[in-house]
Amino acid sequence: MKKGVLAILRMSLVLAVALPAARGDSAESSRTLTVAVAQTPNLDHDYEGSRASAEKLVAEAAAKGARLVLLPEFALIGYRYSDDSWETAEPLEGPTVKWMRELCRRYHIYLATCIMELSGNDFYDTMVLVGPGEGELWSHRKIEPAQLESWFFKAGGINPSVFETPLGRIGMAICFDTSKTHTVQGLLEGNPDFVLMDFSAPKTPESLGNNRELSIEMELSAPARFARILGVPVVRSEKTGRFDSPLPGLPGASMREDFIAHSSIVDAEGKMAAELGDEEAVLVSSITIPANPVRHPELIPTGRWLSPYNGLVRWWSDQTLKLGIWHYTHSRARKEAVKRTKQKYSLP
Repeated sequence: MKKGVLAILRMSLVLAVALPAARGDSAESSRTLTVAVAQTPNLDHDYEGSRASAEKLVAEAAAKGARLVLLPEFALIGYRYSDDSWETAEPLEGPTVKWMRELCRRYHIYLATCIMELSGNDFYDTMVLVGPGEGELWSHRKIEPAQLESWFFKAGGINPSVFETPLGRIGMAICFDTSKTHTVQGLLEGNPDFVLMDFSAPKTPESLGNNRELSIEMELSAPARFARILGVPVVRSEKTGRFDSPLPGLPGASMREDFIAHSSIVDAEGKMAAELGDEEAVLVSSITIPANPVRHPELIPTGRWLSPYNGLVRWWSDQTLKLGIWHYTHSRARKEAVKRTKQKYSLP
């Protein structure tokens, strides 16, 4: 009888030690983080109006417990195809990053968006992530401008897209870059815990028929596509409002369309966790970050294109990209804009 009691006591002691350890292992297998996307309106060249809209949504997100807030691509400067876009450019540590630092320290959050960065004699679409701590700044340049964008800023080329931060390893991808295999390959190599996607994408004209719906579907499905390959959550921010812009190289031609909007957050399996509609709003959700993500590199197709665009869209994208690069390289207006921006910020 005594032996039986002793055996039971020994077993109880083993379980008392083992079960907490097991529970600890389970807890360490994943963690949660509350994040937010701010879907702001597109206000071309209205820096103060855009900043006021963003600040309101950032404050709301912080009040709801968000540790990180993602603003859309070019959240503070608008989005249009015109030479005056260069007047919104700034150095990496310019007024936008200063403003972001102030918000991060006020609400103890991390904040991300894209700026028009001047570096050397070139302009770039650069995603910046800022934190509340001293020197917490990480940046990733858009690898390849999308079509007509190539008239106004330079390709960043393959550059670091995953960064070690106090919140974990954060990956970054910008708009049309999400349609390319080199983007997801770079993220895969960087081993992110989750990914931020920044968009500023208007709908394509209705005159393009099925290609309009295809382009919308490709953007909306990009987070799930990346999540399934990388095995981690993806947070996507997009603008709302109206795109109203001339079309470079086509005198007198213009384009007026709504932005795609529908900012979203997907889980590590690519399932929709939360989504906005067309409204100006903030979306707050907790994401679960797996300790050992299940990657699926076999889902990456061969070649350059990740999104299954048809031949016409691919041909149009490649031709407009080449034409835009030529124009950007030889543009006298661009070179003059570089001089003005350098003078404005006392850059060498």
